[in-house]
Amino acid sequence: MSIYSRPPSGNVGKGWKEDEITQLLKEIKEKKLIEEIAALHKRNPQCIKTKLKSLASKYYLSDNKPFDEIHELTGVKKEDIIVKPPAKIKEEVKEMEDKEESLSAYSTCKLAAIPVVEMIIACAVLVRFKLNT
Repeated sequence: MSIYSRPPSGNVGKGWKEDEITQLLKEIKEKKLIEEIAALHKRNPQCIKTKLKSLASKYYLSDNKPFDEIHELTGVKKEDIIVKPPAKIKEEVKEMEDKEESLSAYSTCKLAAIPVVEMIIACAVLVRFKLNT
């Protein structure tokens, strides 16, 4: 199955259930290929990789797990784990607001240069920050 192939049926775009995440992590531990995992979950390989990076980021940022444990759980390399904590993003937003820079400028300049998973985390933090001010 090529990285661009469609999965056998339609889990693409659907949310992940806890049991599916548990199964995904079990398959990673068993050293199954991403393409094989994608076929089992009826998702494309990029979706599997993105979910693993998302889990790795959560384990690092929220659960404070060490990099070695995260790599063992998800197969994600240390350099691919998002290490910019939400507090740092919030701090950057506050600094820009103090300088009267617009949030849209932050979105186009800063967020465009960071990985998708970090952008999702950053957006969630920005929304939470805006709701709390």
